[in-house]
Amino acid sequence: MTDLQLINSKKDMKVLVCNAETENSLGVIRSLGRRGIPVIAAFSQFFAKGRWSKYVSKAIKEPLTDTPDQYVKWLISTTKEHGVNVFLPTADILVWIASNWRDEIKQYIRVPLAPKEILDIALRKDLTCKACQEYGVPYPRTYYPVSYQELKSLANEIEYPVIVKPRTSVGVILEGKGFVANSKEELVSKFRANRFKQFMQPYLEQDPALEWPLVQEFVRGEITNLYAIATVFNTNSKPTGIFCGRKIRQWPVQMGVGTLTESSYNADAVRASIRLLRRIRWEGAVATEIKKDSKDGEFKIIELNPRTHSWTWLAVETGVDIPYLWYRHACGDIDSPKAVVSKGNLAWLYWLTDLFGLPSQLSFAEDRRKFIKQYLGSLGRDKVHAVLNKKDPLPFFADLINALRYVPSYIKRLRQ
Repeated sequence: MTDLQLINSKKDMKVLVCNAETENSLGVIRSLGRRGIPVIAAFSQFFAKGRWSKYVSKAIKEPLTDTPDQYVKWLISTTKEHGVNVFLPTADILVWIASNWRDEIKQYIRVPLAPKEILDIALRKDLTCKACQEYGVPYPRTYYPVSYQELKSLANEIEYPVIVKPRTSVGVILEGKGFVANSKEELVSKFRANRFKQFMQPYLEQDPALEWPLVQEFVRGEITNLYAIATVFNTNSKPTGIFCGRKIRQWPVQMGVGTLTESSYNADAVRASIRLLRRIRWEGAVATEIKKDSKDGEFKIIELNPRTHSWTWLAVETGVDIPYLWYRHACGDIDSPKAVVSKGNLAWLYWLTDLFGLPSQLSFAEDRRKFIKQYLGSLGRDKVHAVLNKKDPLPFFADLINALRYVPSYIKRLRQ
């Protein structure tokens, strides 16, 4: 049977996409749904944008992930009830659950993920840095304090600014991705051991260092030096698709998610990303965040995300259908003779977060007049939207209604 025949024979395979609240999951739903692949979307909020996509064959309520063992029971029962064949985890917590309960889950459903010890390298930022060090891949200078005494000693020795962030995003109770410290005083006053949800307690007992955040060199340079490399690898750790793009704007400004991005292929950034992923024997979907340091000109690995990422729809629209390649991997490790690579210069806009982030963007801009001119110019670019889509309009209205609920608290924050 040829590769194409194999995929066509699997067209009736049902795919479960959870966490339908995110633009990442919506991109996956649209990618597979428009190819005729049945997609079941699981949501926890009524106005979850992915729930309302016309490409969803069925929408179901999912439980919270705060009790992972119960979530696994729900996943298995859902698989049986709805005849699901493939589960594509689009959030770190879902990857972590699928990895830790792999033996139970794999009896009922296909989950195209790398082995646990490889996934942990991406799920834990300290292990990502140590892998970079082992394989000679540039990364920001990183420190691993495990007490306040160590932190105070370190604070006297390092160069500022620095980034402080959790060693893992799984189970941590934290607003935002971390913070930037511009001085010793700021670092010492803001540094706190992370609080974790109850289900993480056994893992904290095994490795108490997890509780303590990393302190990492702030990679200097414009936001446009920050790239995302989205790829899918087969079981031989060869890429079947490569998307490369960079940020134009993000919110929050110093440590945030992209609100306006663009496809922009950079061979050096791609090379560094692929080098690390092949050395650790990655398989499945992954998105590398990497930034060119204006100080030494090197591309440095910031983090690995063991899943599809927010700009998934941009990758799809530039010729690299990451969700479909990931689905193909689940169907039997289809190996492309040559990886599909993103083409063109197309922008991706999540207009709601971009709009909400505008006051913050203005406050950080060195030349406000120049920023406003660039901002207005960017809105006329050839682009795709994270949510807005003429062929699939309902997710936009669901997202708008959901966002309006937060406007009062947002205005209150601006006034403070």
